[in-house]
Amino acid sequence: MLLDEINFLPDAYRQKARRRQDQAWRGLFAAAFVIGIGATAVYQQHLKSQANAEFQSWEAPFLAATAQNARLAAINASLKTERTQAQLFTTFRTPWPRSQLLSAIAANMSDNIVLLEVRIESAVEESSTAAQVASSPPPKPESPDAVKPSPLEKDLLYAREQDDKLRSVVYISGETRETSELHIFLAKLASHPLFSKAQITSLESLSGDTSTGSRFTAALIVQPAYGQPGGPKPPVEKTPEQKTAAETAVATPMGAPS
Repeated sequence: MLLDEINFLPDAYRQKARRRQDQAWRGLFAAAFVIGIGATAVYQQHLKSQANAEFQSWEAPFLAATAQNARLAAINASLKTERTQAQLFTTFRTPWPRSQLLSAIAANMSDNIVLLEVRIESAVEESSTAAQVASSPPPKPESPDAVKPSPLEKDLLYAREQDDKLRSVVYISGETRETSELHIFLAKLASHPLFSKAQITSLESLSGDTSTGSRFTAALIVQPAYGQPGGPKPPVEKTPEQKTAAETAVATPMGAPS
């Protein structure tokens, strides 16, 4: 046995030295743990302060955007109400104003035609009503989550349902000296934008020694008005993006670099 392999220290001394070394390592690990926890807490506090500062910087624009969205929603709701009211007024004023119908008739009438009666009536068009009933799908059950129409929208739907079934007809009766001029008069009215058809319903010669000419009756079918099936469509309003693109296209000359 070599000399360096012989340990002259007692076992109790060696165990005590080992315990002191273990305590030193434990203290070092505890200190490192405390320092790590402190550093993490400081870093988290820094992140929290940075997040609060960023939140405060975005809070004012967010509140402004929220208020602007609320104003936009109110404007859209008001615009929807105004449009529905305008459509309802238009439906109540359909078909075309009687002054326009009378003006169109008078403008195309010759001197050899004398009108004795002009009568404007609205009648239910049986063919369109039957076709509408046949083509209409069965009513769907209302969903509990569906948005219910406002009273104004209900009035508009009811008015359109009643108005879409009607067709305005102008009945005229009178006398003419020349039958050819009567046909020309009705042909002009048939090609007029306010009328879809003009036809003679009766034509008979005037009796008497001093009477020359014919007595006639005719029916003028009025074109559907705005809001009615087959009627003219209002011009579609362009969106702000489309208006900007159109203005840019007009302002930019042909062949110029964009």
